Amino acid sequence: MELTVKGIHLLARLSRDRRLYAECKDADLDALQELGLLQWFDARSSTTPFKEDPRPLFKLLGISGRIDFFWVATVENWRELVGPEVCARVDAIDEIEWAVNNGPSTASRASWQTMSGPISLDASAALCSQVSVWR
Repeated sequence: MELTVKGIHLLARLSRDRRLYAECKDADLDALQELGLLQWFDARSSTTPFKEDPRPLFKLLGISGRIDFFWVATVENWRELVGPEVCARVDAIDEIEWAVNNGPSTASRASWQTMSGPISLDASAALCSQVSVWR
């Protein structure tokens, strides 16, 4: 399965937790939807996902510019759908983000970031293909 780096980052983020639709609007969200990797929820009242993408309804109702009550998450079997290569990249992103956020100590991480600059998601994407296991 072919996904962009941004699409893989979005998949990693959405596989960890749900996000508001307004936080995720872009072409990568559309690509994940076309591949059948997303499910949509009404965050106000339901834990059951919609059967279909509700965005056409948003447009019909004229509320596509301000959506603050729909959640987007990955489908439960997303790992089976994307295959082992994309799963490995998503896992590498998760490991890198965990290491950055939960490193040995805040003081040493702060001094390291001062010397070399903070690691960004783009930098972690570049490392994804090179990192096999972070422990």
